[in-house]
Amino acid sequence: DIVFLANYAGRARGIFLKTKDGIEAIALYEKTAPGLDRKDEGNGFNNFQNPIINDRGDITFLGQLRKGPVGIFVKRKGEELKMIARSGEVGPIK
Repeated sequence: DIVFLANYAGRARGIFLKTKDGIEAIALYEKTAPGLDRKDEGNGFNNFQNPIINDRGDITFLGQLRKGPVGIFVKRKGEELKMIARSGEVGPIK
């Protein structure tokens, strides 16, 4: 399995997973990031960086939202995409 960043439909970009079964879109330009309000256009993805995949098939990448914040996103094999951190949020470290 491989994960990659690619352009499609002109300038649109996305994160994709290639397996023996085909290609799956993980995150796409202008689609709402998980856990955020779908009605707010600023919550759509604007850009992506550094997709990686581990031996278990878990995918991690940086995704920028249209409003400007950058988030860290994880898609574990067999689960939905999740945002685990976003710039501007207070972290759990004390």
